[in-house]
Amino acid sequence: MQIETNIKDVEILKVADAGKTDYISNLVVDLSGGKFTDMVKEIAELIGGQVGSNLPESEAPSDADILVIVGKGS
Repeated sequence: MQIETNIKDVEILKVADAGKTDYISNLVVDLSGGKFTDMVKEIAELIGGQVGSNLPESEAPSDADILVIVGKGS
């Protein structure tokens, strides 16, 4: 995957469908409480996504530090 090969210290834990299917653009959400702010920005830039700091209501809670949602336009 492009993220794992281009950004150091990234491990993809799970690939699954999002809770809703109408995301227009890519979204990268920092679930780490700010520990990985720079990495979140780097991932968002790499995939052409927006940065979010709150888990969208439609998504299940996760133990992950970063959530990446691929939108329809990607």
